[in-house]
Amino acid sequence: MSFLTPLFLLGGAAVLGPILFHLIRRTSKDKVGFSSLMFLQPSPPRVTKRSRIEHWLLLLLRCLVLLLLALAFARPFMVQPSDGSADSGDGGRRAIILVDASASMRRGDLWQEAQKSLEKTLGDLGGISEVAVMNFSRGSETLVSFEDWEQMDPAVRVDQVMQRSQATKAGWGGTSLDKALIEALDLLEEASVKDAESAAVKSRELYLISDLQEGASVKDLRAVQWPDEVKLSLIPVAHKAKSNAGIHSSLGQADELDQVRLLVVNAADSGKERFLVNWEDASGASVGEKKEIYVPPGQSRVVRLPAKGFESGGRVALAG
Repeated sequence: MSFLTPLFLLGGAAVLGPILFHLIRRTSKDKVGFSSLMFLQPSPPRVTKRSRIEHWLLLLLRCLVLLLLALAFARPFMVQPSDGSADSGDGGRRAIILVDASASMRRGDLWQEAQKSLEKTLGDLGGISEVAVMNFSRGSETLVSFEDWEQMDPAVRVDQVMQRSQATKAGWGGTSLDKALIEALDLLEEASVKDAESAAVKSRELYLISDLQEGASVKDLRAVQWPDEVKLSLIPVAHKAKSNAGIHSSLGQADELDQVRLLVVNAADSGKERFLVNWEDASGASVGEKKEIYVPPGQSRVVRLPAKGFESGGRVALAG
């Protein structure tokens, strides 16, 4: 047994109060007539060697009430060890590990850090009943299914999973985080239906390994009510070097001023905020004058360039 607030157990010392009160004789049993007491000082009750406890049952009830109050405020609870062994036929744990394989994970050593986090997570799960591993970007790719996990030798499971994961790499797709989470929830729900048929109940867990970049799509999650029994653990990976700005996309063709609008996006962890934008020809030579643009970290700005550079097959150069 453990206690959430064990300091309240000190309140059990209050049982000394009833015991002390029962020892003190406030009035004497024997009464002796006396002419006048006006010139005598009253003596307070005190404990003496001749004091004896009377009304034992009443004393025990009073002490019991105080002890129960102290115990209740200490909030006791029982600790029940969970059995996470794979041989458990009734119950256990089931987990899906989602690994971000979108374009943002190609930066620096993010993909290598994600592989280290995956290996550590698999090791921490230990003898968990069932595990599945999925890579995701715009879509999802199942590297290890629940059935694959069960068929693997428990002694070499982690090594086999890591071999499959290290054979992949981050792609150039966007981060559809909402679709990946919804698909993982559906897989857990399907597995739970099988549990109901076999009367085996397993806890459901999700582990997300990602750089958690701000551009990830999460809009579809607004229409999903997250199950209370599914635990989501975030395992962020961070790029040691700071990011910078880039040309995000073209906003259209030339306008009435014969200019092309371009969107410059600066990363939230960028250490720069002033940049130069201009056209370059195929040989890398500058075409026209360079335009200075101010883009604070984490924000974006629109810059207009003459359309003639766009029409002559040039490319946009971003400096700074």
